[in-house]
Amino acid sequence: MSELSGLELRHLRYFVAVAEELNLSRAARQLHISQPPLTRQIQQLEAVVGAQLFTRTARGMALTEAGKVLLGEAGNLLAFTRQAVERTRSVAMGKVGRLDIAGFGSMMLDAVPQFLARFRAAHPRIELVLQTLNRREQVVALQQGRITAAFIRQGDGPPDLASEPFMVEQLVAAVPADHALGRRKRVALRDLVQLPLVVQGSGPRPNFTDTLLAMFADAKLQPQVTQNVGDSITAVAVVAGGFGVAVVPRSATHLKLPGVVFLPITDVTPGISNLVCIYRALDQSAALQTFLAEMREFRMEMGKGEASPAP
Repeated sequence: MSELSGLELRHLRYFVAVAEELNLSRAARQLHISQPPLTRQIQQLEAVVGAQLFTRTARGMALTEAGKVLLGEAGNLLAFTRQAVERTRSVAMGKVGRLDIAGFGSMMLDAVPQFLARFRAAHPRIELVLQTLNRREQVVALQQGRITAAFIRQGDGPPDLASEPFMVEQLVAAVPADHALGRRKRVALRDLVQLPLVVQGSGPRPNFTDTLLAMFADAKLQPQVTQNVGDSITAVAVVAGGFGVAVVPRSATHLKLPGVVFLPITDVTPGISNLVCIYRALDQSAALQTFLAEMREFRMEMGKGEASPAP
């Protein structure tokens, strides 16, 4: 073992050059060194492995049986080393890695999956692993290092987590299709107090439930809250069952449930839901930085269309 400690990659690189050329002078020119140092390197290698690697012939040089074995192994070792260096460099540049991403509810029906699909296409060597976690579970999973980032509706979070704006989403009303409101083209908040209100929100307060209730309070309206569910998808399902009305992010309109229609709300101020990406503030991993950079570009492009970038 002590003798093998003297083996260096340059020994193998020089050996392969000589073995391929079977001529010291040509090998030295290929390696951009003079012949005497190359000869010494081959002699050192033979001393380390304890075997003669070349023999002299009338035509120049030939590999011994031991040399032929070493040539095959040396090529594999050098190729493995190059791959290791390339992979390490790719990881450092954010081109290779793994990202565990969490989301929840209606946000997983529209812009978030669009962005994730785009990211996978642009960075196929970064593995994306998706998890469905509510807000409280996302925060705990981030703090424990079980996920890399998560998408949530904007709200206060622990100081050890940073947030990056993703998009602004308009709010719409989900109303029963068989009610008089369902035959309208749009509604106002005052119309929604006619029916029981289904609110949704998960995790510590304040959350999306508080955002909805504040909208009615600003309009000096008192809704009849009868159901409080965990997410917008469930809220729409409850409305479809005839249990009332709900105010949900526009992404929930992708749900095609019978018995419910979605209508614009005319007097909601601001009438939006800010969707953000949260992650550990001290996480400087290259893959995460690549993810955030791609997300900023996606957000800018979305801002040119119907959705507006978050402020």
